Amino acid sequence: MTRDGLYHKDIRLPKNIQFPRVEVVLNYTYHALEASRRDRNGAIKLPETLLFAHTELVEVEIVNGQAYKVVVRIHHDNRNDLALVILLNGMRVKTVWLNRKNDNHRTLDKSKYMK
Repeated sequence: MTRDGLYHKDIRLPKNIQFPRVEVVLNYTYHALEASRRDRNGAIKLPETLLFAHTELVEVEIVNGQAYKVVVRIHHDNRNDLALVILLNGMRVKTVWLNRKNDNHRTLDKSKYMK
């Protein structure tokens, strides 16, 4: 069983995380919808569905031994990826933002994550 906590791809991700293998319908919170309208790079067209096999897993939060929340990146355009924070129970998207494809996470606070 994986210990509860927050994990990041640049530090360590649990190996046994299970995601749906089928396309899932995403449910956006009001906050996520507002964030998509007000992104500093312009309005974001949000996907209605997501196939986890086509995402990059950036972060996962484990609660009671189970994946509770994830941050994933998907292709948006030639310069940006779309980051989505998803609560796995109900596939609720808490927030979204555009992230440059060449972002190297210089500001990553490694103290927040499990090692």
